[in-house]
Amino acid sequence: MATPTVRRLKKGELLFNEGDPSKAMYFVQGGSIRLFKRKGTGSIELGSIHKGEVIGEMGFLDGGPRSASAEAVQDVELLEISNVNLAEQLKSMPPWLPVLLRTVVNRLRSANNKIRQLESASTAYTYGSEGVSTNYQFLSVYDVMKICTALLVVSSRGDGRCPMGRILRYANQIIGIHENKVAELLDVLERVGLVAIDKPAPDKIEVFVKDVDYLEMLVGFLNEENLKEHKKKVEFSVKAVILMGYMVKHAALFPPNGEGISEINFAKITEIEKQANDGKEPFRMDEFGELVKAKIATDLAVKDTNTVLTRVNSKNLARMYGIQKIIKDIEAINEQKREQTARGGR
Repeated sequence: MATPTVRRLKKGELLFNEGDPSKAMYFVQGGSIRLFKRKGTGSIELGSIHKGEVIGEMGFLDGGPRSASAEAVQDVELLEISNVNLAEQLKSMPPWLPVLLRTVVNRLRSANNKIRQLESASTAYTYGSEGVSTNYQFLSVYDVMKICTALLVVSSRGDGRCPMGRILRYANQIIGIHENKVAELLDVLERVGLVAIDKPAPDKIEVFVKDVDYLEMLVGFLNEENLKEHKKKVEFSVKAVILMGYMVKHAALFPPNGEGISEINFAKITEIEKQANDGKEPFRMDEFGELVKAKIATDLAVKDTNTVLTRVNSKNLARMYGIQKIIKDIEAINEQKREQTARGGR
């Protein structure tokens, strides 16, 4: 009698691609695998398969092609069950086979509804000169708000510290966000200094929310912007965010008055940055109008070559810059995921 064979995958290796013929199904003996479905220029996260679970059973049993792609999230060990293996096992009908078949039926019944919901949640609308177009995002604005809300709820139980496992359970089981997305967003929040992630051991990761109020403000901002008409939304180019960054970087040179208003001299900032960069121009002011339109800064007042002034609310500027850094980081992740999908990988 033919016996199942052991197969091993390295992290990032594909088990199969969407559309491949289905010649086997797999029992996961160690590690975890992500399932994703290609859609347009992006992909939709369908779920994760862990130790003790079966993957690839639907196409295997009905003879159709793979309906999704599968990639190892970490090193994986699998038991490969081929057509021959199954045919021989069916003769004796072991106890686990009826359980497996019932699992397959339940998954098939819920798959279509789940995919439609995920497609809707992953759709973003782009407004351009040629009208409205759609693309698919790994991290949508809804995902970000849900994950941040989960983080706020879980961290509120103590001093802002919470085990990673608890966050993942809450986000995945209660809010319905897959752990891959949670991990990606937590990396973003760590890069901007909003959370700290302590990793004393792989199974003892702890997350510390450094500024709960700011995290709550981020959720509020995203929610308000999401409810606005497109033409009323606050949107900045990367260059405009860079300009904000220079203003925040040198804010100490321009202390605010009693009303919290700072008068920032861009000529002074330019001089400092040129000295630090071998005389190179650090930035251009082409996108400054975006900051004026969003009421982040006032129009530039040019008094002489050494004095180019704008007035800003220092606290509002710092907050908006932090929010926009997060948004731009998320946009970069979504673009990276679209490019990886187009190449046929993660």
